[in-house]
Amino acid sequence: MMNVLELLKKDPNLFIVENDNQSLKEVSVYQKNYDKDNVYFDMSIRCKTDIVNKKMRLYEVQRNKEFLIGQYADSEFGQLAFYIVVYSYFNQDKPSNSVRKMLRNIGEDVNKANKILEDHIGKNYFSLYRKEIGKINIDKINDDRCDVFYLSLENNIIPIVRNKRLTSAFVII
Repeated sequence: MMNVLELLKKDPNLFIVENDNQSLKEVSVYQKNYDKDNVYFDMSIRCKTDIVNKKMRLYEVQRNKEFLIGQYADSEFGQLAFYIVVYSYFNQDKPSNSVRKMLRNIGEDVNKANKILEDHIGKNYFSLYRKEIGKINIDKINDDRCDVFYLSLENNIIPIVRNKRLTSAFVII
């Protein structure tokens, strides 16, 4: 992991541990506590790169138990997924509670959700019901359920959540 790891290392809110051996490179990312002097070790995101088979696996780790998030044969795609997963789990810039409340209270009104999201995060970062490259997308499954995913510049889908209620999906974006 070249550029993505360097970007992650610049973030003062993250603590990164790297382990290498001949066939496996492993990187674990932890979140620093609010005081930035202590690290929260109960939860991390771990990326294991199998150098021989050229596969990357991402895990959510809770109290030393690994839960597979995804497996990637393409290194660049895996790095992008790693970056997105780390920041979706550890992002310190939380949306305001008032925006969350607005999104929860609009029900399934896509036009209102679109306006609120445009005003607060910008229309260049998301797409509702239309797959758009380089954006977080909501794809409708049925009347009240949808998937949220990132569509990479190579047109690869990186799932964020599946089968969520529409109001929850708006908040996730």
